Amino acid sequence: MGADDFLRHPVDRTKLLARVGSFLRLKRRTGELERAESVLFSLARSIEGKDRYTHGHCERLEEYLARLGEQLELPEDQITTLRRAGIVHDLGKIAVPNAILLEAGRLRRMDNHPPASRGWRAHLCR
Repeated sequence: MGADDFLRHPVDRTKLLARVGSFLRLKRRTGELERAESVLFSLARSIEGKDRYTHGHCERLEEYLARLGEQLELPEDQITTLRRAGIVHDLGKIAVPNAILLEAGRLRRMDNHPPASRGWRAHLCR
């Protein structure tokens, strides 16, 4: 029915207060995790925003991974995990100086990343 917990009658005031306190702590932790996730996603998108060639890359990868998960008939929570991984996959680049990150040449090769113009199936079938 959607209940997370129940108390038997007659309700013990001490147990009621303990459970309400426990749920409030859980809610605070959940909110902290959601804020941390938001910060990580913002950092990931700021890395992407440094380079005009990677604009929209995280969103495309997020979508490709979700579609792959759907094709593999993964449960929804695993598809959500794949989406999150697509967004933060380049987070390690935050420590890479712009001079290196934006340098043309061999370090700059992006041909192993799916281009926006091709469909996700073409990339997955390579």
